[in-house]
Amino acid sequence: MKLKASIGTTLALLVVSTAFNVVPVFGSTQYIKIGAVGPKGWIQWNGLWEGVQMARDAINDAGGINIGGVSYKIQLVDIDEHSVPIPNPAEAVTELLTKLNAHPDMQFLIGGFRTECVFEMREAAMDYAAVHGRPIWFITGAADDDLTGDVRYDYDRYKYMFRVSPVNATTLLNALVAFIRDYLLPEKLVPKYGSPVKTCIVAEDLAWCDGIRSALTWGGAQGPALGPQCKIVGSYRPSATETNFTSIFESIAAAEARLVVHIFSAVAGAAFIKQWVAQRRPFTCVGINVESQLQEFYRVNVGLCEYEVLLASVGTRTPIIPGVTDKFWDDYQARWGHSPIYTAWGAHEAIMALAETLGNPALVPAWPMTCDQLIPIIEQTDRVGLLGKFKYTEYHDVFCNELGSTWTQGYARPLVVQWQSGRMEVIWPQDQPYSKTYKVPRWMPGVGGIAAPINTPKLLTQPKLQTPNIGLVLTIILPLVATVVFIKHKKKKQ
Repeated sequence: MKLKASIGTTLALLVVSTAFNVVPVFGSTQYIKIGAVGPKGWIQWNGLWEGVQMARDAINDAGGINIGGVSYKIQLVDIDEHSVPIPNPAEAVTELLTKLNAHPDMQFLIGGFRTECVFEMREAAMDYAAVHGRPIWFITGAADDDLTGDVRYDYDRYKYMFRVSPVNATTLLNALVAFIRDYLLPEKLVPKYGSPVKTCIVAEDLAWCDGIRSALTWGGAQGPALGPQCKIVGSYRPSATETNFTSIFESIAAAEARLVVHIFSAVAGAAFIKQWVAQRRPFTCVGINVESQLQEFYRVNVGLCEYEVLLASVGTRTPIIPGVTDKFWDDYQARWGHSPIYTAWGAHEAIMALAETLGNPALVPAWPMTCDQLIPIIEQTDRVGLLGKFKYTEYHDVFCNELGSTWTQGYARPLVVQWQSGRMEVIWPQDQPYSKTYKVPRWMPGVGGIAAPINTPKLLTQPKLQTPNIGLVLTIILPLVATVVFIKHKKKKQ
């Protein structure tokens, strides 16, 4: 009788586990699989992949996630979103569905960067979820509002989508606007150049920039977002792989602009900012530049980003949470030989937050659970992470309620940083122990420095030269070379 009962119990467990796509192998290691989605070949993928590996190892080395007395370890599945050398949504969808079918127990995805590919992958994933009830996708790279915002219009279809990082494009825009409109214009530029300050917009020709550019140049009934102290005198949409900005710079000079808002997520941003500094162009640059978020960017480019102002998750080793944020920076640099960019922070946080949820017996008493069971639990996430406090909005986006000069409530927000003598210093908000003051480029008219002749790349303060990190150089340069070669080859075939 005991033998029959034991066999019956084992068979019952096998049937239940099979229904949830998790078949226990008694005495073996149990895994929770997570797909990591990103643009292989670009630094955004490197950051994502390095971040998830650090989270995986931290969890697994501590014994895994304890759910109902059983330890589960994290297993990663890499998924290319096929953004390099040019976006290929069809290939991205094919790879995503192939990996989902090959791993029927993979309930979670983390990542997603290039909007043109991620939107198509999202639709395929939601179609798949309608049939299979999975996956839940945590975005940790793409900023387009609608990626999670569509939850408000069709909850049943899009409830599987969440964003961990960055904040959405509207919030990124508002963060830029707050700094420029409330501080940079009235306190720094208007006193020197009068009002309104002539301003140009330079935004790469990619979909995620469309709304930002529109708000800055037009803005609807209330006028351009930067307000009456700013006059837009030019707007440019270079390719995301542009390497020569001379013609744009000449046009900006002809318009006598003193402020340029630049928006780049791809390799063109590196060329833009290096040429701006090298040629001593007499305007200040404030914006978004993903390539420039890497601490080693300054050294690799011999300081040709000094004075650039950009949005970032963190400055150089910024102790947002003392002993936590800076420790992660140090651990990351020790392991990978370079600093983390925003996709690394977001990907790491997504896995750690998920592990905290799954490992909480009051929320998840036993495993497996379906995605539909987990979604209302994940919606209630409220934690302190590496970059501050974190919770979701009702539309599964990053909650962010402070973008001004002070930061009192502590929920994660974009920081405004400036390259100053080899460090990304936080200049907005202004009330933190690590906050520094914005510096106007010394070659700007009326600042007191002497403008160098155009095309003279000599630095005002030459940084100490160090041996370049060859791996890092290749990481930054190879995507650009590959893209240019691909485009030339394509034209030649045509």
